[in-house]
Amino acid sequence: MSVYYPPIEQHETVLAIALRVVQNTHYARPEAPHADADAEYGQEQLALAARALVEAVDALPADRQPIGWVRQPCQAALMPLSGEPVEPCVIQGKHATHRTEAGQRWTDADSGLERIA
Repeated sequence: MSVYYPPIEQHETVLAIALRVVQNTHYARPEAPHADADAEYGQEQLALAARALVEAVDALPADRQPIGWVRQPCQAALMPLSGEPVEPCVIQGKHATHRTEAGQRWTDADSGLERIA
C-alpha cells in the first residue's frame, strides 16, 4: 500500500469551491442583490465537485486509494433466460459494462435479457 494522493484536478476544484461557499455564507453582504443565489449555487457546485472527486478516487487502482476506501458493489444483475439463478455483476465502482463471475458481459442499454459474449 502506498501513500494516498488525491486526484489533483478534482481535489483542487473541491477546495476552491469550498472556499467560495465559505465566502458566500460567512462574508456575504446583505445588500448584494444575488447573495442568496450565489450561496445556493456554490453549495450545488460543491456537491457536484465532491461527486466528481469520489468518482475519480473510485477509478484509481485499489492500491492507490485511501486506506479504508470501499468501492460500492454494483446493484445490476443479469436476468436468466430460463429457470437459472440471477447472476450479479462482480465489478465494483463506476463502470459502463457489467460482468458476471462466468465472464458474461452486458451494458445498461441492453434489455437485460440478452447475453453479450
